[in-house]
Amino acid sequence: MGQDGATTEFTDRELRLITDSLPKEVDQQRLDLFPQMLQEWRRTYLPELLSLKPEPREVRQARFKRLTALLKHAAGLVDALDALDAQPDLTRNILYFACPLEISPSGLIGANVKRAAEELEATCEFLLRLTVAARAVASPLTPRRGRPRNDVPFFILCDLARILEWLTGSKPSRQVNPEGEEAGPLADLARAVWPVIFGSDDGLPSAIRNWASPRRAKSAVI
Repeated sequence: MGQDGATTEFTDRELRLITDSLPKEVDQQRLDLFPQMLQEWRRTYLPELLSLKPEPREVRQARFKRLTALLKHAAGLVDALDALDAQPDLTRNILYFACPLEISPSGLIGANVKRAAEELEATCEFLLRLTVAARAVASPLTPRRGRPRNDVPFFILCDLARILEWLTGSKPSRQVNPEGEEAGPLADLARAVWPVIFGSDDGLPSAIRNWASPRRAKSAVI
């Protein structure tokens, strides 16, 4: 086992120990699916994560610049659309010409304008989600001095957090006990999974602190 990927599935014993680490208030139907999800994650996503290597600095910087440009343009478009609210007549004219007319015998042009307004609102919401996602992805790419960062533990924590959220219905957060040790459902789950992947729990506290920073990213597993 360990990070060399010698096995592609969790053993029954490993699955039992990992399942025992979960909170008690987990939906039984999802708990029944948990072993299958975990096996699929190990077969499909984990090998890709473990194969990641720190990117050369110039590659990370180039990606960071592209994402920064995306953030700039998306934020500028959101600001421009927000500014239309101060000019209702101009907004109505734009919406009128932006949406194909479907004039009924009763002349429901207003319905077309309303539909265009709904599409515009949905576009604004998408742009906001896009900026949040781009910011989350760009943050770990921020140019830094020193050796390239190993992002593998961070992305594994992201996946485990998303799986835990799916199981419990609530977003996990970093918790610390009075002794200053990592605690809570996510730490318990990670503590059960970490030795299976890495051979020990070395580096887990640092990975959890890193995960809890503002650079969170979405997992692909759900």
